[in-house]
Amino acid sequence: MPTRSEQPPASAGLAVDMPEPVVPDGGAMADARPNFIVVVTDDMRDSDWRALRKTRELLGASGTTFPNFMLSTPVCSPSRTSLFTGMYTHNHGVARNSGKHGGFSQFKKRNLGGDTIASALRGAGYRTGLFGKFLNGAPPKGGIPGGWDRWLVAIDRNYYAPVMNDNGKTRTYSKKSHYSTDILMGHARDFLQQTSPETPFLLWFTPRAPHGKYQIRKKDRGALGPIRRERSPDVNEADVSDKPADIRKRKGSSLGSLDSLERKRLELLVATDDAIAAILATVEAKGRLANTVVFVLSDNGYMMGSHRCVKKGFAYRESTQVTMLASGPPFAAGEIDERVVANVDIAPTIATLAGVDLPRADGVSIFDRTRDSEVLLENQRGSRGYSGLRSADWLYVENASNEPELYDYTRDSYELDNLLSSWNDHTPVPDAEAMAAEMSARLAALRACAGATCAAGRVSRRRLR
Repeated sequence: MPTRSEQPPASAGLAVDMPEPVVPDGGAMADARPNFIVVVTDDMRDSDWRALRKTRELLGASGTTFPNFMLSTPVCSPSRTSLFTGMYTHNHGVARNSGKHGGFSQFKKRNLGGDTIASALRGAGYRTGLFGKFLNGAPPKGGIPGGWDRWLVAIDRNYYAPVMNDNGKTRTYSKKSHYSTDILMGHARDFLQQTSPETPFLLWFTPRAPHGKYQIRKKDRGALGPIRRERSPDVNEADVSDKPADIRKRKGSSLGSLDSLERKRLELLVATDDAIAAILATVEAKGRLANTVVFVLSDNGYMMGSHRCVKKGFAYRESTQVTMLASGPPFAAGEIDERVVANVDIAPTIATLAGVDLPRADGVSIFDRTRDSEVLLENQRGSRGYSGLRSADWLYVENASNEPELYDYTRDSYELDNLLSSWNDHTPVPDAEAMAAEMSARLAALRACAGATCAAGRVSRRRLR
């Protein structure tokens, strides 16, 4: 298995120590700037990390774990656009997966291709490649946004015999033995093999797992043994009288159906785990792993029965918080960094390490030690929309239904007690309204922020407790 040489500790500021240039076998001076691999799974919840055994073994000890990694809009296309651009949804405009304000069509309409980290790196001499899912609604041919030298994007939801957009041309894998994750992995490895040792690279690897369809690779069926959904108290929550009406009307799901779904999702991730290990092995064989920064994260979480909900898009922890692993210079080996980091911070972090500008980004580099521990949550979905403010200890939500929520994770890790509930004979907890008023003021500033004002809006003047 690939191993990583000892890494320097995380930087205390924006100035980041990078390795000295090396001379490859061909004798030419290699670029000293780091390479980047960004792995984005699809709808992977925090507990799903148990399926990525090889990935945890390869990157967990050699890199830094970010348990408080947040997805500002926990829906596929909005979140992925935030990852590409470093912008919040209210600025990039890709608010949904499809329709007038959603997916690839909105990305194209807003001309966001030039605002991505891929475009910035490509303009600075990086070779860039994307393999997997881009945004919902990507066309079967043409349609390559700026920033990519190599592009292989899944068009349909099939794992077996998928249809893909291969550098602007439709490519159909007709054999039932053709498995999407394996295909993407093979082309990603080819991209790495074909990249000159003198050229830094950005590899964006985005397999569809564990998103449905639930077509599990044959050898992975039953590979993880018996599986069942954890019986935490938020699953089919018994008393939702303090929750907004949208939650109160839900009936929940049978535990058997949740167990079955849990098994399918985890088994789908086994192929992704194999692919990540193979990609890292290729980088190691090329002698480039010590100078490669790797991020493994999800575009959003998945409720799986929490608060009687199954899917995604909610402000609750299971939808918006999924652990991220980051490895390579200058992430410290074996460190757990509990600061709140968000999807909008990934592109600015890469820009800092690569020495490029990303002028429209709302997020801040992970290595900006002045960064605060709050992030904006927003979901523009009409009557079920919301905006919220999330820290490591608190969640404050203003719902479109005018039913606010406030949860204290230091006492209520499963979000069972809405401290602001004033309906169904509930009375707000003393001091909760004053606390919410302070958070609401900061939330208002973040809802209207852009660029540097977003970073300023995340600065908390004092702790709420």
